[in-house]
Amino acid sequence: MIYIDKSLKEHIYLQIYNQILKDILEGKLSSGTKLKGSRTLAEELGVSRNTVNSSYNQLEAEGYIESEKGKGFIVLEIPKLENYKLKKEIKKEDKFKNRNNKFKDKILFDLHFSNNIFPSVKWKKYSIEAINNYDIIFKERDFKGSEFLRGQIKNHIYETRGVECDSEQIVITNGLQHSLELISDLIFDKNDLIYIEDPCYHSAYSVLEEKVNIKRIPIDNDGIKIHEIENNKVKAIYTTPSHQFPTGIVMSIKRRYELLNWANENEVYIIEDDYDSEFTYYNKPIPSLQSIDNAGRVIYLGTFSKSISTAIRMGYFVIPKNLLEKYRNKKESYGCRVSLLDQYTVARFIESGDYKRHIRRLCSSFKKNHSAFVRGLKSMKDTIKIHTSGAGLWILIEIIKDISLEELVRRARNEGVIVYGPENNWNQTNENNKFVLLGLSHIKHKDIEICIEKLKKAWK
Repeated sequence: MIYIDKSLKEHIYLQIYNQILKDILEGKLSSGTKLKGSRTLAEELGVSRNTVNSSYNQLEAEGYIESEKGKGFIVLEIPKLENYKLKKEIKKEDKFKNRNNKFKDKILFDLHFSNNIFPSVKWKKYSIEAINNYDIIFKERDFKGSEFLRGQIKNHIYETRGVECDSEQIVITNGLQHSLELISDLIFDKNDLIYIEDPCYHSAYSVLEEKVNIKRIPIDNDGIKIHEIENNKVKAIYTTPSHQFPTGIVMSIKRRYELLNWANENEVYIIEDDYDSEFTYYNKPIPSLQSIDNAGRVIYLGTFSKSISTAIRMGYFVIPKNLLEKYRNKKESYGCRVSLLDQYTVARFIESGDYKRHIRRLCSSFKKNHSAFVRGLKSMKDTIKIHTSGAGLWILIEIIKDISLEELVRRARNEGVIVYGPENNWNQTNENNKFVLLGLSHIKHKDIEICIEKLKKAWK
């Protein structure tokens, strides 16, 4: 029975979502159970049908239910996550990325997939505050970074991503690559093996290949194909489950449980890169993998480069408790590389609530651009196929015409539009993939229609 309390601040659709989710996880709604129709449930609860549909859509996005034609929504089978005791760790250039200067004067739109909306007013405010607190700031000497910032990150990632940790488990770094370097030094020995999803974020791959042996593992619509892992000596898996780069695929809840169970059974660590998880436009963000890990197998990574700016070289990762002592022994003599002034600025940005408001503004802007691009691109259905999950800072499109990727990029440039081919993120055996990334941030909403007309002309 679902109860609605309209006096609560929690949205009604979330109350419905949370109660159905609880019944599924507790087995009260078993696999194969048909949920009530949205119209029927809406009438019973005295709410709008759209409210019920929002709850069902979120559950479907996370993989708990699915829609079957003529039947409605059906509860899916969710693997049971076994309880495992913590075991103490035993010691033992994208060729299209660079701009070509000879086209510089012709460029009208640069569809890069980074964020260029910087909160300059708030950043200036908290930077001045940081300078005025100079004496307090420079008393901080923790090798993992500012205790103030780590405390704010702890609260933020619990509230937004469900990540449960103590501030002692958080390490401040100068970005994703630095995080991966530190993690590699922590968990890998010589000749260890890591599996990395294919396709993958090329910058992550380039760091890991210098530290450890790498094998690629393909993905499908549910995420990493765990059952294709052949080597039982693997030490870790790198994945972006909440918004896979560059495909945008969200790992289903069933696959998440399967991955965690496999990692527990084989004593393998999962490096969860929570790639631009803040930017979701039609559903609330999918909970992190770390939030359902009960055995300390997930090392969670985050960064501020997408939400604030790539110029702010700041990231962090969360160490499982069973690795804390080992990390302390290895790194206590090292200092944090990130400016204490910047750490204080970001901490106050989060503490004040301005960071949340900044994210909401970004999502509102990018959602409008996302909708406009998808709407316009549909008129090119004979030329392209759109791959989008309604999240992230880009739209992935696949060219279905018989033309090389290099020619596609060249033609777009000739029309004044820079697009980016992410082919270096795929295994080299997939040379026939013709995918293009269209960024949502570096273009004004009013210019999208003109931009699409340019692309139509280029690729007709």
